[in-house]
Amino acid sequence: MNSLHALYHYEAGNHPLPHNPLEIEAALKAGQHSWQVCPYYNLRYSQRGERFTRSDSGYLVTLVQENFEIVIEKVSWLGNVLANRGMPTWLLEQHLRILYKELCAVLPENQHLYEKLLLSADVLTKNRIAKISDEKTIELITDFQKLVAAEDWAMKLPEAGMLVVSAVADEANDLTSSPP
Repeated sequence: MNSLHALYHYEAGNHPLPHNPLEIEAALKAGQHSWQVCPYYNLRYSQRGERFTRSDSGYLVTLVQENFEIVIEKVSWLGNVLANRGMPTWLLEQHLRILYKELCAVLPENQHLYEKLLLSADVLTKNRIAKISDEKTIELITDFQKLVAAEDWAMKLPEAGMLVVSAVADEANDLTSSPP
C-alpha cells in the first residue's frame, strides 16, 4: 500500500493529500506505527478508523506547506473533530510526533517543514497540561492502574489511564462540547 490511492478515503471528505511517494509512504507507515503502539485505535475504531488514519495522515503531511499559524489552526480543528468522536487529543499529539519522525527519515532535507507537525504536537501538549499537569497526570494514571490492574482489558489497553486523563483535559478545554 504505497500509493496516493491508499491515503484516499471517501468518508473523510475532499481534502488535500500529498503527491510525493516518499511522503505518502511515511504517512502510511506513521499510521501503522500509531496503531501498533496504541491498541485503543483498533478496539474503538476498527477498519473504518484505520482508513481515516491513513487519510488524516496524508492531510497532515500537506499542512507543512502552510505557515505555522495555519498549521496549528488546522491541527487544532482536527483535534476538536476527533475529540468529538471519542479520540482524545493525546492520540493526535503522539501521531504527529510519529509522523514527524517518519517524514524526516525519508526526506531529512525537509525537516524544517516537518517541524511544524512537531510544534503542533507541542501546542496540543501545552493545552492538555494547562488543564492537568504532568505531575497530576502521572498520579492519576498510577491510581487508575492500581484500580484496574487485575482486569483483563488493562493488559489489552495499557494506555487507558492516559486516554481517560486526556479526555478529561479535552473536556476542560471545551473540545468535546463544541460541534465538529
